[in-house]
Amino acid sequence: RKIYYKILTLTTKMSYKSIGDTLGQTHATVIHALNNFDWDYNHIPAFKEAYDRVYHLYAKKDPHEGHGR
Repeated sequence: RKIYYKILTLTTKMSYKSIGDTLGQTHATVIHALNNFDWDYNHIPAFKEAYDRVYHLYAKKDPHEGHGR
């Protein structure tokens, strides 16, 4: 979930409440996860690899996909 929260905060204008609502969580859960993101990214190689892989796949997505193009 932490990766999901981070990507949404970087790529959308969704509020923490809205992000939490998508997974049945509160805004406080989102804030807590984001507050711990940098430490995990810098100290847990597997987390860094997972985030980098997911973000790369997300960023590579065709923005016109699903719109009849």
